[in-house]
Amino acid sequence: MIGIAETLAHQLRGVAFAYFALASCRFFRIRKRSRRFHLLFLCTLWIAAGYLKDSVFLSEFFSSSEKLNVAMSLLDLTSFPVICAFLLEVVRPGAVKDRLWISETTVILLLAVLYLIFPLPALEIATYAISYSIALSGIAAMVVFSVRYGKYLSDNFSYKENMGVRWAVVTGSAWFLQLVIYAIAFTPATWLGECLFIVSSLVIWSILFYFVKRQRTVRIQWTSPEAADKGKEDDSASEFSESIVRNIELTIAPRLASCMQNDKIYLNPKLKLGDLAAAVGTNVKYLTYYLQHSLGTSFYDYINSFRVEEACRIIREMESSGRINMTDVAIRSGFNSVSSFNRYFFKIMSVSPKAFYTDEVRKGK
Repeated sequence: MIGIAETLAHQLRGVAFAYFALASCRFFRIRKRSRRFHLLFLCTLWIAAGYLKDSVFLSEFFSSSEKLNVAMSLLDLTSFPVICAFLLEVVRPGAVKDRLWISETTVILLLAVLYLIFPLPALEIATYAISYSIALSGIAAMVVFSVRYGKYLSDNFSYKENMGVRWAVVTGSAWFLQLVIYAIAFTPATWLGECLFIVSSLVIWSILFYFVKRQRTVRIQWTSPEAADKGKEDDSASEFSESIVRNIELTIAPRLASCMQNDKIYLNPKLKLGDLAAAVGTNVKYLTYYLQHSLGTSFYDYINSFRVEEACRIIREMESSGRINMTDVAIRSGFNSVSSFNRYFFKIMSVSPKAFYTDEVRKGK
């Protein structure tokens, strides 16, 4: 059984090397499109080099040296900073400067080289501790930034197709969890553990590759934590005097109602906060204040609630005008895609559009 697992592990390493080498070639061609692709190219190149290194230094010729085996394992940890930099780039472009992840990688590399000279257990433990701390802090920062990113989308866009970053949070968390489980469950390393690690890595990175190709870049003016905190204070009710608040409510309310009910501006599937503010005749700051504090909603929820109402009206008229498919309903009611239409319709109405149609037909009978 051990011989089979060992043979399979060597074969899987070859497959993984070929997979990440091809991926690095692919991302090399598009690396100049964005920093995200540039970092992903480096990630895939780094991982491919790691599997190539394992194929050479974990062969029978080198495997007799315990010191060399540990040092080669420590070298694998040098990929952690660049992977974290890539994940952070997805949720907050420009958050991590190159000098940061390069310096972190240099520290891990120096510790691995130092272990070759002085093979002390304390050096090995320190290298693992530093590397996993970098990975954990990177994942934690990614989760925090993804929440802020999601709020930004809700406050400024009426659509989120291929703009969300939940996939990055899920795959990044799965990557870190995989590392922790492997370190705990397969210490000392086993061939079976090696096989499971490689297969799970291929699955996680395949999912990541699928979503990163579809991801749309959203340009956001990020601020420092201090500025962000100040911004939160500025957005609070204390920012405006009572007279300004009263003026905002008196002027924006009727104009906004006219835009939504008469002009039906929500039928624009690409509607943004700035577009609505221009139509209402106010600025983004006042409109955001009115939506959040006077109506208690976000721009995304406000616009899509009108789209759902429009979809309900269209569905109710189906019986008399002839049944149309739900794709047509989604387009006519202003949604950018059928998936977002189905998802938000269910959120508001607690039933799917088709179920709603069925209920309306029954009522008509």
